Amino acid sequence: MITLQRILPPQIESVAELAKAEDHGVLEPTHIVYNDTAVAGCLSVGSIPMMLAWIGKKNTAFDSKKIVDVVENSLRFSGCRYLAIPCGPLSPFFPLMEKAGYTKVYENTLFIKAL
Repeated sequence: MITLQRILPPQIESVAELAKAEDHGVLEPTHIVYNDTAVAGCLSVGSIPMMLAWIGKKNTAFDSKKIVDVVENSLRFSGCRYLAIPCGPLSPFFPLMEKAGYTKVYENTLFIKAL
C-alpha cells in the first residue's frame, strides 16, 4: 500500500541518503512516500517558489535585475531558502543565470497540467 506522510526535520537527512543511493535528489522535501512500511521515495510539493516571467524588451538589463531582486528579497524576507526559475537556452537570461547565483539542477522539461 502506498502512503504519503509529511516529512519531519529529523527524517530529511536519512531520506536524502536513500535518494542519493538511487542517483536522485529532491530539494526541500515535504513528504515521504511509503510502500507498505518501507521508505520508497520523497516529494517536494510546493516548497520551492517558482517564478515564470515575461520581462519585455522595453526593460533594460538593469530593470530586469531589479525585478528579480525584488522577488528574491521578498521571498527571502518571508523565510524562503530557494527560488526556482525555469530558463531555456534561447532566453537572453540563460547565460547569466549562474553568474547571478543560480545553480543548474536538472536537465528536464517542465510539464504543467491544468487541474
